[in-house]
Amino acid sequence: MSEKELKQKYDALVKRVPGERMYDGRDKGVDVYICKKCGAVVYTRYKDKGVTPFTIACRNKDCKEVMMHEKTI
Repeated sequence: MSEKELKQKYDALVKRVPGERMYDGRDKGVDVYICKKCGAVVYTRYKDKGVTPFTIACRNKDCKEVMMHEKTI
């Protein structure tokens, strides 16, 4: 698949997202991620409809472990 074909498929998918039945975490609070290795905490809010990531990379430049989604407040 060429890059152009991939972009066309992606653009078509993005146009369908607003009408799809899926979790919509926008304006539903703040998601809290905590790194078990260094204790860093990250708070996020989502602007796009979709699924909240279960894990993200630690933002601590000396750590780079995986941060787990702990809760939504």
